[in-house]
Amino acid sequence: MPQHSLKDYWITETLRLREEHWGPIEDATLLHQIRHSTEPVSHKIIQRAALIAKRDGLAATIEKWSANARLAFWAMALLAIFAGIGMAASALGTGHVNLLLALVALLGLHAITYVFWLLSFLAPYHGGTLLGQAWLWLGKKLARGPDATLAPQAFINILNQNNGLRWLLSAISHGIWVVMMAAGIMTMLALLAARQYTFGWETTILPVSSFVSITQGIGFLPHLLGFSIPSADIIQQSSGLQTAGPESQAIWSSWLIGAVMVYGLLLRLASLLLCLWKTRQAMRQIQIDATLPAYAGLVDRLSAHSEHIGVDAPAPALQTARRNTNLALAPAGSPLVVGLELSPRAPWPPFALSATVHDQGKLESREQRHQLLAHMTRQTVPALLIVCDAAQTPDRGILHFITDLSNLASRTDIYLQSGHGEAENRLQLWKERLQQAGFGIEQLHETQKTLPQWIQAS
Repeated sequence: MPQHSLKDYWITETLRLREEHWGPIEDATLLHQIRHSTEPVSHKIIQRAALIAKRDGLAATIEKWSANARLAFWAMALLAIFAGIGMAASALGTGHVNLLLALVALLGLHAITYVFWLLSFLAPYHGGTLLGQAWLWLGKKLARGPDATLAPQAFINILNQNNGLRWLLSAISHGIWVVMMAAGIMTMLALLAARQYTFGWETTILPVSSFVSITQGIGFLPHLLGFSIPSADIIQQSSGLQTAGPESQAIWSSWLIGAVMVYGLLLRLASLLLCLWKTRQAMRQIQIDATLPAYAGLVDRLSAHSEHIGVDAPAPALQTARRNTNLALAPAGSPLVVGLELSPRAPWPPFALSATVHDQGKLESREQRHQLLAHMTRQTVPALLIVCDAAQTPDRGILHFITDLSNLASRTDIYLQSGHGEAENRLQLWKERLQQAGFGIEQLHETQKTLPQWIQAS
């Protein structure tokens, strides 16, 4: 059995397309969680995608598109039921049934589409059956939002790896035909039970002997399943020149239903089962291609050996002094206060801190952020206060970093420092974005008065 499900590969491909369109996603905390795993790189890529999808709501988007795709299928199935009812009603008419025209009405379009489906295997794949493409088109139309449009494209990409899309769309098409044929047969049984019909062959130029051969040939397979097949005498009596008795009409009814059952319903049902089996086989062989250009940098970042492998040569002397970016990390179990995106002129700390609170200072570099994330991953942080400058615009990167820090602390509060003018205008934007990221209004503070007691000195 495969270690990962179709949904795992689907999420991974959707994330790959998303990063191709809108650039890399902030994942520093997630990489710390999975980098040292002993699993293959392809499994790490899938694990990273699952964590990001859960954090950013991408998994919910895929679930919504899946629900819309199922809705599209059931809508098409409902239309197929009405089509089957109409097909059977038009084939039987009001009284006398022309058997040749009835067969064309019941099996003609089905036979043509089935032959075209068989012939499609003789040519390169170009998109699948008409009904399958209609289902895919309808599912795309129901998608809303930029990520939702990537979900069906990712679905197509992963199934195209092993020709699985052809078999899935074929299964959709055969499934719709099964519903249509079943509805047609049920309608025929209801009409034949409630009304009186006569059956006959009608022709001007064909001899009666030709109808004998056609009837017995068509009825051979249904007869093996117990359906009646008319004798030569009954066929000759149904040429329109004579009137057949009630027993003959019952035999013709059984023959017609048997023909639709075997050459319509059962044929489509067998094809549906074949396509589902082939689709399942294709899904079992889905793999992540770690050699794709989109994964080139990610593979290196997911490899544990990329962090530190020792010194292979002495470093040259520095020509200029560098600012020390190391943090004074807190001991395990200490509450933390940290500043993000604060102005260098802003006073720090913004207020007197309790003796039990560890001051991590302002984070001014990427190295400091990674160092703090790594520390919080290894240590228990019971409470965290993040101080932000409300005069800055809350971009996606800083929101992701705040969320990553929050996921590593038992409790998180955010203090939005606001002054006058432009900071006041952006304060509401900060609140909206943070609430969209999952923070409660009780976690957001505009003034020191609402901060939790553990932060400030008494």
